[in-house]
Amino acid sequence: MTQFDFNKTTSREGTYSVQYDGTEALFGATGLEPFWIADMDIETPEVIRDAIKKRLDNGIFGYTMWQNERFYGPIINWWKTRFNISLNEDDIHYAASVLYTVGEVMRQTTSEGDGVILTTPSYNSFPNLIKGNDRKIVETPLVYDTEKKTLFKY
Repeated sequence: MTQFDFNKTTSREGTYSVQYDGTEALFGATGLEPFWIADMDIETPEVIRDAIKKRLDNGIFGYTMWQNERFYGPIINWWKTRFNISLNEDDIHYAASVLYTVGEVMRQTTSEGDGVILTTPSYNSFPNLIKGNDRKIVETPLVYDTEKKTLFKY
């Protein structure tokens, strides 16, 4: 397997990245560390860039059926090699996005007015998702233990 250099410095500032260029608009301050968003400052590996280039060269960008061996195979292999868990295709479901899926699970497993546990600080979209689905936030804040110099759930 190809090794990647995750220590290589890469800057996305000035590239219209939400992580950096969107921080001031969202929080009204500059110079904040981008801990609020699930984004990474690593260069996309060459093997992935090459696969994207190959797909671009096809020139057609219509809807693609995801239910195929090239979709299922790597997922099944990953679970088998990492956790020795054998999955079949019926165990795998497509999710359009994290927020859509979290909201859907919340709607299917709770009722309006129920409490939903939220560890804070949190991804800024989770409180809006909970409130937007008429659920109550049950906050469990992280607390810094000055003696142990660690974060823990309170």
